[in-house]
Amino acid sequence: MNEIDVDNPREVSKVLKNRETSRKIVKDILDFGVNDQMKLDIIYFLTLNLEDNEVIKNLMLELKKVRVCINKEQETVNNTKDSKQKLIK
Repeated sequence: MNEIDVDNPREVSKVLKNRETSRKIVKDILDFGVNDQMKLDIIYFLTLNLEDNEVIKNLMLELKKVRVCINKEQETVNNTKDSKQKLIK
């Protein structure tokens, strides 16, 4: 993860503002009315949009343990040891 200079007020302020925005987004999602499985799906789809491949792999491994998989092809794609790429429709 990215580290910030805690002695730099501008950097700290920016991080705090981003976190506040993130909390508001989470509140909007929760206010929309989602169940736990939907929350896991949202985390999954957000994970797919991260830039750091190592973070993606680690999160996918953890999500695979708790997320309901309804598509066996998707399960294969989520398996980081599988070198074959499959398109999920």
